[in-house]
Amino acid sequence: MTSALESLPVEIQWKIFGLLDPIGLIAASQTSKTLREQIRPQRCHFQERLLAVECLLEYHAGCTFSTAKNTPSPWWTSPEWDQARFACGACLKLRRHTSFQHKYIAQLRFKKPYLGSPPTLMRTSWTPSNRGKSWGRAQWQRDKQNDALAPPLWKKRLRWATGVWLAAYNLAYREDRRQTHLESVLTLTELGSHAMPEQGIEAWPEITTSDIGEVMQKEIARIEYQYAGYDRAQRLCNSCYLTKHGSKDAGPPTNLFSELKSRKLPYATAIERWFPGLIGRGASDGSSIFPDGPRHRRRISRLTIGTSATWDLKHKLCQMCHIPKEIRSFAHSSVDVRSLNSPAGGEIVDRTHVTCHQCIAKEEGGREQLSELLRERALNICERDMLKLQSTLCVVYKPPLALSTGEFPLMEEDAPVGPYQIPAYDQIWSLDELEEMVRRYRYCLHLREKDFFTDWLPRFAGIEKPDMDWILELWKWFRDTANMAREHPHVLLDWALSRHGAELDDVA
Repeated sequence: MTSALESLPVEIQWKIFGLLDPIGLIAASQTSKTLREQIRPQRCHFQERLLAVECLLEYHAGCTFSTAKNTPSPWWTSPEWDQARFACGACLKLRRHTSFQHKYIAQLRFKKPYLGSPPTLMRTSWTPSNRGKSWGRAQWQRDKQNDALAPPLWKKRLRWATGVWLAAYNLAYREDRRQTHLESVLTLTELGSHAMPEQGIEAWPEITTSDIGEVMQKEIARIEYQYAGYDRAQRLCNSCYLTKHGSKDAGPPTNLFSELKSRKLPYATAIERWFPGLIGRGASDGSSIFPDGPRHRRRISRLTIGTSATWDLKHKLCQMCHIPKEIRSFAHSSVDVRSLNSPAGGEIVDRTHVTCHQCIAKEEGGREQLSELLRERALNICERDMLKLQSTLCVVYKPPLALSTGEFPLMEEDAPVGPYQIPAYDQIWSLDELEEMVRRYRYCLHLREKDFFTDWLPRFAGIEKPDMDWILELWKWFRDTANMAREHPHVLLDWALSRHGAELDDVA
């Protein structure tokens, strides 16, 4: 069926196509074969469509922040950022923010524009020809030949406003520099700035430092609203960036794998960081993997090693399959017993033979080797955290001498009896040793509340009162987790092989 648009003259059709937005242009080209032959969308038109789609409310979610105004980084795991999607100009896919470097999310040229701003209302660059607008190196070379690479005036205004605002923000604006900045104000006005004070340029020397910062911040906000994301077509996800620049970034033999940092995300434990998705889940055969996570997860980072408020997500390129993956898909010296460095003399091993988990499993005997590596990784993480908890009891909280001698001033029915040898905290304790240590420590805290052990009180100055039940529960959880990893290494292997490439888009 011939549409009403096809019945119009070709010249009118071309004018209508030029007035469409990028989404409407691609939609019109898919209406019929005739219109598809008329429009002939090129790659740049599909890029424009994807850039317009990422600005829709469904994928935008108001996820934008300013680096020029020194805005603090948002909470990356919030529902808004989890819903937001960003376009990759190379693979033409919408990906999560964890798949991009920080500069592609935060810098003015790459950041997502504000909802309703002029960049989100752009029209298509389609013209009645076989070639559309180009954003590649060929277009850059043509602009260079035509001397069209000079920075526009708004970029000069942005650099000037940012410098003055930072000087005012850091209280470094001195009285003897007001005349210099007054001359810059005149220059800025010539460049088209509209953020000047209401009193006029003549009143500028009398404006306070706080007024200067406020005026400059308004200028920065106006520029960002009008020009944010002007170079979004050059945004590359980690996969495309490593595929394109992985070999170029290779330096000396100690740095053959260039790592890309994308985002800092919170994880409660190191187990969840290096084995995401296994906590509290069962295997396909019905066997349990790791027990459910402990209570009070926010307090874990203060008690364990290798756990902090946030973790860096890093990506690098496997030298065998050439697939970019998150660093947990490789052997890592900070968590694995099998370090990348030689144990004798610190000689660097040839890192070209370091491959991802999937490539290791494809080699002869690789599945057994990978299963052993994952098992040792889980055991190493759990044992380090157990040792840290033991060290917390013996070093941080400084148990009193009476805990080991048993000379308690108040004897109750449940009071510990006799001397007690505190075990070495650099060796994994048995459950009985830990429970006896906790029982005596808890009793000492009970006596402290009754105003006994007055000579012990100064040791607790500035230290939070130990929660023995919490420490005991957390230690048991790490012990159970280590036992599960020791008894079911095949589950770890199946988990690692099932996540082939998923680390680029998945957080949990």
